[in-house]
Amino acid sequence: MAQRIATESYLKDKYGKDFVVSNYRVEGSGIGIEGDPTADAYPKEDRTLKFEVIDRGRFKEGQHAYSDDYPGAVWSREENENIKPKLKEIFGYLPEYELNISTLHDLDGQISGEFGSFMQASQKYGEKITYVLRVKANKPFDEENIAKTYLRLKEDVINRNAHISVLSYANPINETSVRGIALGNEDIKAPITQEQLKSRIKVWSIR
Repeated sequence: MAQRIATESYLKDKYGKDFVVSNYRVEGSGIGIEGDPTADAYPKEDRTLKFEVIDRGRFKEGQHAYSDDYPGAVWSREENENIKPKLKEIFGYLPEYELNISTLHDLDGQISGEFGSFMQASQKYGEKITYVLRVKANKPFDEENIAKTYLRLKEDVINRNAHISVLSYANPINETSVRGIALGNEDIKAPITQEQLKSRIKVWSIR
């Protein structure tokens, strides 16, 4: 109870609104390792906007060092709506995809209060924001089409002005494997041709 109240107070002080905190637990603990207290949270007015709060302080001594990714959760929802029309344009339907925007790596503790839209933030913070997009088609394509589709995704995502940690595009082979391309920030931001992308196609396993 005390941990929940303290975490809710931290979030309210930081963002100026009420939050609900639940599912308090300690993650990453082991022999000789205390682990970090972690909880789920959401704004009181919107229980669907969930994110994690982590306490990396010496909590057993009453010293707290909270971090959270509330801005990332807000921007991920916003960007989800922005990217859907582009994906429909590229594929002719809305493929399976996963999008995650995070501030935990380089901006932890630097954002508070009203923080604006994702596009506003990306202009201000640039590559301190981490952007991950994974797309999976519902039918197989040949290498030419895989490279062509990835190039269109790359051209759109590169305009996001963030650190594109992962941009992956996969085509199904069977129930346990896919074929596609997955690149990180430096490769995505560098010029690359469709022919060069074909050489980056790989096969990987899925669950």
